[in-house]
Amino acid sequence: MALGDSFDHFRRNRHAAKLEDCLRQRVASTRNELVKHIAAMEAAEEVEKRVTEQMRDFFRDSTRLAAQVLSAIHQRRAQEIEGRLEKEIQGFFESTRVEALRAIQEIRTGAPSAQAQLDSLFEVQVRRIADAAARS
Repeated sequence: MALGDSFDHFRRNRHAAKLEDCLRQRVASTRNELVKHIAAMEAAEEVEKRVTEQMRDFFRDSTRLAAQVLSAIHQRRAQEIEGRLEKEIQGFFESTRVEALRAIQEIRTGAPSAQAQLDSLFEVQVRRIADAAARS
């Protein structure tokens, strides 16, 4: 083998080794990029999973809180209505008692309009009860 042939052989081997080394570096670089990409995708999926869980928890807790608030509002409103009705009933009984006692006193004294006043009183009070029931 001549010196020129051995040099060409050396050059080809060296060129092949450089190409092989370059290919190995490209494969390693591509592999590293793929690993990074896969890791980033897995991290993104994990974040998405946590966000989904947090949203589900938020909506569950919000729904529970809204139900509690509505229940409290309902109870408070019922108590307010009950208190108002109780006051109206007390007022009704008190005014009816006073007016009835007055009418009875007039009946005892023989006033001619006493019976008409008593009848009018009952009509007014019945209307008052009907109005209170309609408001509730």
